[in-house]
Amino acid sequence: MPWFLPIILSATLPPAERLVSAIHQAETRADAPAAAQAFDELEAMGFGNGLFYFKQGNAHMQAGDLARAILAYRRAARVLPRSKDLQQNLAEARRLVIDPPGTNSRPWHEWMPPLNTQEQYLVALACWLLGWCLAILRLYRESRLITVAAWTFIVLALLLAATAWASEYDQVLRPIGVVREDAVPLRTGNGNAYPPLQDRNGPVRVNRGVEIRVLHERPNGWLRVELANGLVGWLPRSAVLVDDS
Repeated sequence: MPWFLPIILSATLPPAERLVSAIHQAETRADAPAAAQAFDELEAMGFGNGLFYFKQGNAHMQAGDLARAILAYRRAARVLPRSKDLQQNLAEARRLVIDPPGTNSRPWHEWMPPLNTQEQYLVALACWLLGWCLAILRLYRESRLITVAAWTFIVLALLLAATAWASEYDQVLRPIGVVREDAVPLRTGNGNAYPPLQDRNGPVRVNRGVEIRVLHERPNGWLRVELANGLVGWLPRSAVLVDDS
């Protein structure tokens, strides 16, 4: 087959299929930057699920973009919390992050729930239906055990649904962010005129790959963020990748 024929054929494909083809070709050539770019373009078109984000993270990891790799892995973890491969790759990426002392000292950024939110809702629905089935059975058969079991399942369903809703709400109010540059000062206010935040080691600076929570965004392009150790300060929006999906 002539070398130019695949290029001509791919040009006739729809944009999404052309990008998928580009990913396969880039992986065949071991061209990680090209594969990562194609994944990002597909994401911008609205594509994305757990496996997609996992492979996107792998492509960025191989391309040397640590921040985008960690962000993609974090997105994948919301859908695939029990994936051993994902946990291993995310842990390996985190080992490459050069943290200032204490920046990631708390484990909230490493915790992944045993179930994703969709699974929590499904389990909650199952508990809810089972609870009411037992409640109906209680009308025909008097039993203290059936009554206790019915109320237990109903309350458990409400707790699971509330937990899943709170997790989704928290992701909207306080999305995950990943610092994309090295030695970025964590400032006391929303501008370069504010001094860096101080701790016992001096001015706080965060490096590429550090995971944060975004608490607030100002119109001037600054983010109020929380580090994993509880420190709260301001970073420029341009220095952070935010999971606003």
